Amino acid sequence: MDMFWAHLIKVQPDPDPWVVVVSALAALAVVAFRTPWQVSRGLITIAHEGGHAVMALLTRRKLEGIRLHSDTSGVTLTRGRPNGPGMVLTALAGYLAPSLLGLAAAWLTEQGRITLLIWSVLLFLVCMLLLIRNL
Repeated sequence: MDMFWAHLIKVQPDPDPWVVVVSALAALAVVAFRTPWQVSRGLITIAHEGGHAVMALLTRRKLEGIRLHSDTSGVTLTRGRPNGPGMVLTALAGYLAPSLLGLAAAWLTEQGRITLLIWSVLLFLVCMLLLIRNL
């Protein structure tokens, strides 16, 4: 297990410049063109709904589940007081989550922690898979 953790936090070497350029062009193509954007925007919804879910748990609300719809909308179902700071923070967190996750990913990439980034994304997606109620 120690080897796993050591490998997880190990700093990877910088990628070749061509890898960076191709990755940037691929990211631009995904958001600039209609078809790939329609396919990929579900990932933004997952991050958005995940933000609601994490904040609900942090503010001690009961998380009932998450629903994702085919039109890429979604809803996070929580139970708790209908007002107060927990409800407000839970409502706001979904809008901040995609940007904060992107910022965290950029920071981990800049630090050379690509393996940690990939495993974190996989863990987040598995957790979301367990919470999504309409699969």
